[in-house]
Amino acid sequence: MALHLSKRIVIFAAAAIIGGFGSFQVGYTGLNPVRMIDESRCRAGAFLGRTNAPGALTADAPSAAGSSQATESDTALTIQRSVTTSGANLMPNPGVETLSGSSPANWNNNHTGNNNASFTQVLGHNSDRALRIDITDFKDGTADWFTGLTNVQPNGYYQFSDYYRSNVPTHVTLQLKDDQGNQRYYSLGTIPASTSWTQYTARFAVPGNVHQAMLSHALDRAGALETDDYSLQAATPSVQFKRPLVSVTFDDGWESIHANALPIMKQYGVISTQYIVTGILGTKGYETASEVYDFRNAGDEIASHTLTHPDLTKQNDKQLKTELTVPHNAISKCYNLATDFAAPYGAYDVHTTTAIKGLYQTARSTDTGLNTADHFNPYELKVVNMSVNTTPEQLQGWLDAAKANHAWLILVYHQVDTSGAPFSRNNVDFTHDMQKVVASGIPVKTVHDAYGELQPQLKH
Repeated sequence: MALHLSKRIVIFAAAAIIGGFGSFQVGYTGLNPVRMIDESRCRAGAFLGRTNAPGALTADAPSAAGSSQATESDTALTIQRSVTTSGANLMPNPGVETLSGSSPANWNNNHTGNNNASFTQVLGHNSDRALRIDITDFKDGTADWFTGLTNVQPNGYYQFSDYYRSNVPTHVTLQLKDDQGNQRYYSLGTIPASTSWTQYTARFAVPGNVHQAMLSHALDRAGALETDDYSLQAATPSVQFKRPLVSVTFDDGWESIHANALPIMKQYGVISTQYIVTGILGTKGYETASEVYDFRNAGDEIASHTLTHPDLTKQNDKQLKTELTVPHNAISKCYNLATDFAAPYGAYDVHTTTAIKGLYQTARSTDTGLNTADHFNPYELKVVNMSVNTTPEQLQGWLDAAKANHAWLILVYHQVDTSGAPFSRNNVDFTHDMQKVVASGIPVKTVHDAYGELQPQLKH
């Protein structure tokens, strides 16, 4: 009997979680005949924990302002190795001690959206002056102190730091201006609150088509933030991966990925990781459970993107467990052992990461950048989101930077169609993307196989 998804919920009968991730091997499929059940039942979606059709999902990528949805990072999971910084500090007036009139020279302030941000100067970190932002009435938007764009080297690697105090989480935004004049904003991550002066440090690679960059430490909720002693310098890592890698990933399981992206990837010999929202397979606009087999049979990895696509940081413990275990078990039964996860909206915190770590080998964020050997967290994998406005030069710039820095580049796609949605790519653009990926000469691997190659290198 056909399942009427708009009228009923198929209740998933929980099974024991399949233990262990197994060995990581090139060409991994994760299939285990002992664990496989009747494929016809899988193709019918009997184990997916279906939900009522939700309609179109909101894209997972960060907002245009670059704000991350994350609220707290689990820094204990980060593998961090030293870099050697060199050259001048590229931040003008980094200690905000020099004044122009009554304002710090080279610094301006700005706020967007609906909030009452105020900007002042206060006693600093071991100095007489620091920058402060206060927001008491917040609906949306962001507020920050910023300097002008500074010159950087294409394909270069940089370390940014500042000292901060805040009573709420804050975030650092990277603005890049490419050689075509396009300016893009990227989140480098969300920073936990700290009531004492604390140094924040981030590292990033500059795409090959970029000569100018700007960083700002911003407030995007009601609270207070003070910053001081900024630094931006060229950096040379003490260690690199043996070679660059690229992973092509897709979120949600849109029908257009199966209809349009899969044939193009087959044409160019590209395999991908498909992060599936299992509860909506078979609903309007999304792939069927049976169609997901076409990806698996083409060598693609099937990974988890939750059951119903909620913000995990807003779920109670029971809901969180359901959102993580139901798709893990369903994917492991029907497609391949589920080892990789992507959080909807990039929303994570220490609590969700702990739960994810109990089931999955990696978790993907929406924070922008390359994954490098000197600063690596398998549960906060950085990405480059491919949007309707991403240019060929921008993609090439990221590929060049990955090659120059022996880094792992993870590309994130959503729809592949002509809808013009913010995070869609049409067939022509997606075809050009795959041509560039292949022409780069960088090995293309699923997230599972890429991490499997890199994991031993991270241990030494």
